Amino acid sequence: MAPRLPSSKLQLIQSVTHHISNGRRTRLQQIRTINIRTNLRRFENARAPPNRICRRSTVNPLMIEAFCDDLSAKPDSYLDEMIVFQLDEFHTMITISNIGRAMKARGCEVRPILNN
Repeated sequence: MAPRLPSSKLQLIQSVTHHISNGRRTRLQQIRTINIRTNLRRFENARAPPNRICRRSTVNPLMIEAFCDDLSAKPDSYLDEMIVFQLDEFHTMITISNIGRAMKARGCEVRPILNN
């Protein structure tokens, strides 16, 4: 249960909200109730989880480990060879920039693409 507010705070709240009609007040309460019910149904909590700030990675940690293991076996691999390795191992298509970004974040050094 919420604590009782001092009368000064109650008067302040009433002075701010006195212009809101009763119909609008009940509509706002209905919207609030709908939002809380939706959050409970979706997230099992009255509050929604915080939004992610960063970009969701397409290269998962298992792929990065496989890339680093492959680089330790063949240290002179190029990025285009990494893409072929990734297609053979994981059967998914990932862009060169995503592989390069993930390897740079991990601290592994990868050579750029060969220009033929």
